[in-house]
Amino acid sequence: MSLVMLMKETLKTSHVIHEGSFMSVHEDEVILPSQKLGTRLYVKHPGGAAVLAITKDNKVILVKQYRYATGTYLLEIPAGKHEHHDEPMVTAKRELAEETGYASDDISLITRIYPTPGYSDEIIDIFIAKNAYPLSENVACDDDEYITVVDYDLADIKHLINTSKIHDAKTLIALQYYVLKEGECS
Repeated sequence: MSLVMLMKETLKTSHVIHEGSFMSVHEDEVILPSQKLGTRLYVKHPGGAAVLAITKDNKVILVKQYRYATGTYLLEIPAGKHEHHDEPMVTAKRELAEETGYASDDISLITRIYPTPGYSDEIIDIFIAKNAYPLSENVACDDDEYITVVDYDLADIKHLINTSKIHDAKTLIALQYYVLKEGECS
């Protein structure tokens, strides 16, 4: 038996302690590897997708928005939760259009991440959208979103990363991927 198998926790009981509009909070009792009982509190989340959009002239499209939980404005790549069990690519395309007014015919998966595995089962699929172009008509944002779209060239992105101006994890992962890939091409 492998060490990993010996470290696994086993579910004993599970209770939903709060049901929100799109996520729920669970409190589970688990049997630990030591055979003692433990409690695990976690958020069950539908998951989402995020998109690093790069225009034909190599501008990176970001969104700036106020995030209530952090009490500050954050620079982020467009992202959102899955609706109605959407496939990640569907969510990525929808969020790119809604949040930025851009689309792309060249979108591919960069990676899949667990942004907060200590307390949530959320998975975010991060895509890159190359040769992004503005849509001819505006797509409506969600009613509760107030977003400013900004674009940056590669030098600006490197500066933002090096001066710790970007604090959103999915955005840092996507941008560092892009900077590393661009560095390989230079």
